[in-house]
Amino acid sequence: MKNKPKIIFAGISLEYYRQYNCGLEYYQKSYQLWKKKLSAIADIRADGLVFTTEEIQSLLQLVPANEIDALVISPLSYTASRPVWDAVKDYDVPICIWNTQTDLTVTPEYGPDDLLKNHTVQGTQDITNVLFRRKRPFQIVTGHYADPEKLQKLMGVLEVCQAVRASRNIRTFSLGGRFEGMDDFLFDPQLVKQKLGWSFEELPLDEYVKCWQSVDDAEAAALAEADFRNCQIFPGVELSRHRKFVRSYLALHKLAEKYRFDALTFNFLSFPGLPETEMVPFYGINRMLADGFGYAGEGDALRAALMAAMSKLASPVNFTEIYTVDFENQRMMMTHMQECNPACARKDLPVKLQPMPLPQDENLTYYGMNFTVEPGIATLVTLTDDGSGNLRYIAFAGAVEDMLPLENYNRGHWILRVDDAADLLDRYSLAGGTHHLIALTGDCREKLALMAQMQNVEFVNLGGIK
Repeated sequence: MKNKPKIIFAGISLEYYRQYNCGLEYYQKSYQLWKKKLSAIADIRADGLVFTTEEIQSLLQLVPANEIDALVISPLSYTASRPVWDAVKDYDVPICIWNTQTDLTVTPEYGPDDLLKNHTVQGTQDITNVLFRRKRPFQIVTGHYADPEKLQKLMGVLEVCQAVRASRNIRTFSLGGRFEGMDDFLFDPQLVKQKLGWSFEELPLDEYVKCWQSVDDAEAAALAEADFRNCQIFPGVELSRHRKFVRSYLALHKLAEKYRFDALTFNFLSFPGLPETEMVPFYGINRMLADGFGYAGEGDALRAALMAAMSKLASPVNFTEIYTVDFENQRMMMTHMQECNPACARKDLPVKLQPMPLPQDENLTYYGMNFTVEPGIATLVTLTDDGSGNLRYIAFAGAVEDMLPLENYNRGHWILRVDDAADLLDRYSLAGGTHHLIALTGDCREKLALMAQMQNVEFVNLGGIK
């Protein structure tokens, strides 16, 4: 079960109301009611009814910022923006305004005392205007504190806040450089670091070789035997040889533990000829994807990091490309050389294990996974810059076809249906879409839009399906 988002909850009023005891007892009772509802969807690490900059700052200091997914602010009366801004301007945590009140309706008997107890909207707007003008990203959910639909919406926002924080320090490593000529892989690492907090490093292939050589033989043998029990084995796949391919997975895990990275990319052209390892670690990468690591092929470090970030938002996630189009049926074939996340595979069919030759040398055969993915809705997303120092997510959704693996195709693949494939592909290219994509389980476009807003990144929703 996913952990609840960790939050600080600040019920905020104005010192004026405390000084003159205007509705103070009612605000305290309301705050406790709201807190109880909020605790059902969030892990409240610190909270309080506060009135001044100093009190807000003291509340924020109770828990280190790097342990908090969001600061939830709820005005209980009119609330001036300056005390709030002065307290939060340097507090690097996503802000969510829960704009709520205790009364559900305005009755014919409504009087000044009722209004005093339930006037939260103006203070909310004072705060949000200042946050907007000072370029501080925030989210807001408005609605009665006991409204299940609005609480569900608030939970969704807090889960996105959780994903934003979890993805802030993603580390991506590259092995073997970048595929020469694929310039849609180029990006400014400093811009991405500044905007998203992601970092990128190169690793020499020798490091992978060392890890491969240090893998425990018994561990590799046990994993290979498990594959032979659980996978559909094609003719030509030998248990003794498969142990070498299993080593690639264990070696990549050793590498991840040593360098503490969240995502990996490699150039497959750099691997043939490496001592002992014999093959490109496609099998190992597929297993790493199932473990939640980010990846993109051919040295595409930015999309590898994106996959690691998207795994914080929805799971499981996949790496893919649009390879060909079925114009007659508004479908697109999604696949790659071999890389596909087996955690996304159909649950009612075993993964196939079969020999796969490398295009540049048919003698360099490796054992690859072949499967199609679970049907349902998927969201496809990429991340790019716009050439002017800004980043943008580009996303669309489609329906994954309910299909058996194609008889004559020998690697992970799936078919995505959209409303108008040709129109979508035109708009994707005009928006700056890259040829590598990350696939998320379910329709995640609203969550992506929230994430982009919190990160101060542009979001382009291309539709795909209604």
